[in-house]
Amino acid sequence: MSKSESESDRRRGDGRVRKVHLDIFLIGDRIYAGCLLAGENAFEEARQEVTGRACAAVAQRVIDNGGTLVFHDNQGTRYELTAKETRP
Repeated sequence: MSKSESESDRRRGDGRVRKVHLDIFLIGDRIYAGCLLAGENAFEEARQEVTGRACAAVAQRVIDNGGTLVFHDNQGTRYELTAKETRP
């Protein structure tokens, strides 16, 4: 995702901009990305499971930042993440 928030713009085939939303499903602990149905809090059928890619992107950002990253979410909660690359 190109934005630090949970939504970013996605262009439709007709040129209109739609919001891409990230959400965590409590059943299965998976992260999904997709567009929401108009006026609802539900994904369209075309959502994609992005758990591995999302976690890897965050881990790489933390590693690139020296192994520790402190940030705040949109509600003001403070987080401190630590990551290191391991090889099998």
